[in-house]
Amino acid sequence: LVILAMAGMSIGLSSGRQTCVYVVDVSDSASGASEEARTFLQESLSSTNEQMDQGVVTFGQWASVAVEVG
Repeated sequence: LVILAMAGMSIGLSSGRQTCVYVVDVSDSASGASEEARTFLQESLSSTNEQMDQGVVTFGQWASVAVEVG
């Protein structure tokens, strides 16, 4: 199995679900766009359907998970 994995072989399974992860820059250099990003995220996260998981990762000086997928 290790040799097959090293050769690039993989098995794909479809669950019928989609996942969207938003990555948002919250550093001081991007502070001018923070309200636009917040509005976009609120609209996007509120318009989900049951077949889509969403998550948010923020980064500035360090990265952190703001909203976990699921």
